[in-house]
Amino acid sequence: MRALAQLARGTIRVVEAIYILIRCTTMLAFLLLLGYGAYSLLHRPDLPGRIVLHLSLPATLSEATGWSGQLQALLGGGPTLWDVAEALRRAAADPHVTAVVADIGPGPFTLAQTQELSQALAVVRAAGKPSYAFADSFGELLDGTGAYHLASAFDRIWLQPSGIVGLTGIGTVEPMYGDLLRRFGITAEFSARERYKTVANPWMHGQATPAQTEMMQDLVHDLTDQVTEQVAERRHLAPQTVHQLLDQAPFTDREAQQQGLVDRLGYRDELVAELAGMGEIVPVQGYVASTGRAPAADATQVALIVVEGQLARGDGQDGVLGGGLAADTIAGQIQAAADQPAIKAIVLRVNSPGGNPSAAETIRRAVVAARAKGKPVVVSMGAVAGSGGYWLAVDADAIVAEPATLTGSIGVVGGKLSFAGLARQLGVGLALTGGSEHATMASPLTSFSDGEAARRDALLDATYQDFLARVAAGRKLEPAVVREVAQGRVWTGRQALERGLVDRVGGLWTALAAVQDCLDLPATAALQLVHPTTVSGGAGLLQHVLGVSVQAVLPSLLASVSAALRPELLTLLHGIELRG
Repeated sequence: MRALAQLARGTIRVVEAIYILIRCTTMLAFLLLLGYGAYSLLHRPDLPGRIVLHLSLPATLSEATGWSGQLQALLGGGPTLWDVAEALRRAAADPHVTAVVADIGPGPFTLAQTQELSQALAVVRAAGKPSYAFADSFGELLDGTGAYHLASAFDRIWLQPSGIVGLTGIGTVEPMYGDLLRRFGITAEFSARERYKTVANPWMHGQATPAQTEMMQDLVHDLTDQVTEQVAERRHLAPQTVHQLLDQAPFTDREAQQQGLVDRLGYRDELVAELAGMGEIVPVQGYVASTGRAPAADATQVALIVVEGQLARGDGQDGVLGGGLAADTIAGQIQAAADQPAIKAIVLRVNSPGGNPSAAETIRRAVVAARAKGKPVVVSMGAVAGSGGYWLAVDADAIVAEPATLTGSIGVVGGKLSFAGLARQLGVGLALTGGSEHATMASPLTSFSDGEAARRDALLDATYQDFLARVAAGRKLEPAVVREVAQGRVWTGRQALERGLVDRVGGLWTALAAVQDCLDLPATAALQLVHPTTVSGGAGLLQHVLGVSVQAVLPSLLASVSAALRPELLTLLHGIELRG
């Protein structure tokens, strides 16, 4: 007992030390951000008379906004999606900008992001300004479809000699663990509403179900068609030719040039030398900072609130440190925007696969409340806005999705992995004590009893019916129509448009056009994006930068400690948590 007590005390000291370290780190980050903000306001270097705008696109671009986006840049995270998109649109109208050049990294780039940037590049093209994309390789032997799809939006593509064009298209490989788990006495006791809600299928089955295969084939074919159509249009190739190229890729540098996929084989310094006469190369962050963000005097303020990641309940202040993509925090931001007279509308940027249904409902209710106060709400969908990410959006004035956005997934799933069989195989006995019939229902060391399985299914049925009702009411669709397009099925953005699940296809600027329509403003009306926030302290800021909440990290650590001290407290799988 003494050894156990010493272990417990030592563990507590370690956790306390980690807590203090994170608190100090987040406070330092907060102070750095304040200093960076002051520096940015006071020090804006003069720009040259002729500018070649340089974009460095090494990886997937974060959608962080406001202070969190600035802090990310400060910590070396590179430009955000909105930095790049805004810079491109600003450059199109700036007489000092003569051209745009981009270094295209390996990604991974989502098709929704490349479509967003392609729309901004189209504005540059329409202004008659040339654009150049450079890459040392598009994917090597790995997939480079996203990177090349982005590069194809530029006027000219440069490829470094010996580089590869991995335009291999869209495909998925999903391991199915069901048979393996059963071999070890582990059973996946999940239930879904309905057949296309396949998130738990890899744990339940040894091979894909017919519904899973049907849905994935449909998604892959539509996304492949989008890549084919867009590359063909931009590279002046026939769609059938691009289809054939997808089957033949990857290509060597010379093969890619011969097929019309790249314009020039050359090195970065050679491209820089070619651009020398067009002006001085200026990085995107420097350009945005130096040109300022001052709106027109008569600009209409629109709040941009980003919902990115898994949805969780709470306000981000639970647990030791707080944080997280917490519903109450997002709802608070919506409420704050609705309560500010200067803000006339809200754009909710959603890039979330879903999560807790209660969390989605909390955000949906905030959208309803904002609209009741006379503030239109437009949802702009990113790479994915499915399940709970779609639930929260259904009552918006308008929903805008990229053609490649994955959305819908109107369904729920819940259950647990049961290790009861494995425990028996290992000779581990269980001493179960419960003060009520279903007290141990969530334990991963037990299987569901008949009564517990019945309650799980009743909860799933009720949540699914709520989901269907929210969609029918919010989208003004007949319940029978909603049932047909629901069933847990995922759709692309353009498929969702055909089925009435979204209103328009496009990106953030399409959403802003929808805002102008809601406010009866002319298309030429100036809009100013603002970023309301209720995140307090350095922990919240660090959460947005890192893309993961400290609320999620530290309780997991504490749970691990508890599991080491008392195995029966293991809650790693969270029992029968419902997932929308």
